[in-house]
Amino acid sequence: MFSKPTRNHISIVLEQIGAAGVVVLTFAYSAVYEAFTSGQNIFSKQFWLRLVYSVVGSQNETVAVIFGVAAVFVVLIPLWSLIRWYKTCFYIDGEHLVCERNTLMKKSSRLPLSSIATVNLERNIFERIVGTAKIKLDINSAATASQTDFTFVLSLEKAKALEAALLSAKTKEQTAAENKETVFAFTNAQAVRHVILSQPVVQYVGIGALAVIGMIFDEKVLGGDTFTRIVPVLGLSVFGWLAKIVMQIMSACQFKIERDENSIFISSGLLRKKNYSFEKEKINALTVRRPVLARLFGLAFAEVAVIGLGNDKKETPQISLLVKENELKKILAVCASDFNCTGERMPEHKTGLIAAMAKYLLGFGVLSVAAAFVWLPLCPVIILLGALFAVFSHKAKALCADENIFSYSQGFLSQKTCFFKYSDIQTLRFSTNSLMKRFGTGRITLSILSHSSMSIHNTVWAANSEFVKISQIVTK
Repeated sequence: MFSKPTRNHISIVLEQIGAAGVVVLTFAYSAVYEAFTSGQNIFSKQFWLRLVYSVVGSQNETVAVIFGVAAVFVVLIPLWSLIRWYKTCFYIDGEHLVCERNTLMKKSSRLPLSSIATVNLERNIFERIVGTAKIKLDINSAATASQTDFTFVLSLEKAKALEAALLSAKTKEQTAAENKETVFAFTNAQAVRHVILSQPVVQYVGIGALAVIGMIFDEKVLGGDTFTRIVPVLGLSVFGWLAKIVMQIMSACQFKIERDENSIFISSGLLRKKNYSFEKEKINALTVRRPVLARLFGLAFAEVAVIGLGNDKKETPQISLLVKENELKKILAVCASDFNCTGERMPEHKTGLIAAMAKYLLGFGVLSVAAAFVWLPLCPVIILLGALFAVFSHKAKALCADENIFSYSQGFLSQKTCFFKYSDIQTLRFSTNSLMKRFGTGRITLSILSHSSMSIHNTVWAANSEFVKISQIVTK
């Protein structure tokens, strides 16, 4: 089907100009229709003045000229989008995907199918209405790790056919729906639980505490009335937060994990349907997260670092929702069996407590200064709380390494554990300072080929000897 040049669905033009452009074009069409029905000659000055006056609502000729210039650009943008759509095509040529654009400057891209990391199919509300779907392709490239490389908009039938054709040509075997095996299908109740228990309550509590201290400080010291003024803003913030939660729930509903011999397939979403597919060997890292609320119920979820999975619109690259630890192990045994570190867990070096104390006491020190204006006895309490945060944060950090996998853990409220294959680590650094250098310790930092938010990992403070052991394995 795709051996010959194929264009995107024409609805991509409407998506490119956006909702505002559609409104402007509709309004302009109404104005033009009204001017035409007036019976005046289309080539006369009076016709165009009447058209502009009816849109602008003013008979000032200067305003009319400015509006006319702006209207030209408004018309040219969708016109250029239409030309670009007509002059753009793609097709599969043997083992390559070819994309061509013959506009003012000819552009041709030839992508080896073997370099495609992920094939993602998604549908937003507009696309579901018009019966189309979006295919997003991403390749293993550090230069484009934070953006989608190729995007096609096709009818739903063609989009599914292209997805199947790419996967089939990539793996040199047919990837049919009947060959897929369901790994785990989450219920909508589990999706709601995941979103609610994954909320960053620590940040909310911190922001709330600062807001309360600020209001008390303003009323007691400055004699203001912050509470009355902040209530509408607070109400609007709560409404926005609830709306965000609803959208997150709708995105997490119908979350399903499937697999075949080589690939993983993830689908989710109610209004905006998303379908991700990637080869298991393309996974560059695994992260197991335990949010603070989820830890109360013994729940955790996992993310994977794959080029293209989770980089568009900063979406979370989840390979599961919150489940019991034993259920998560079963999912990972199927989807990411290579990321299992059998080495001994090594706590962070004792000097890491110095860095933790500096970090937390600085932040809590600023908060205590503000609290001193409200109630002086709060100061030592806040400082003590900062010291406790530093100790617990240091105790929660650890690293683990065996002959294949490097892993580190951090976080004493919301915890995370990251796993990396040595072969996927691009850079490994040992950062220290004048103080830590005296103890022969430094912080291990590594980078992988992934989305920008997951590419750099500042792990734990460790002895130089531990870094040497790990670096020797990485450089083999």
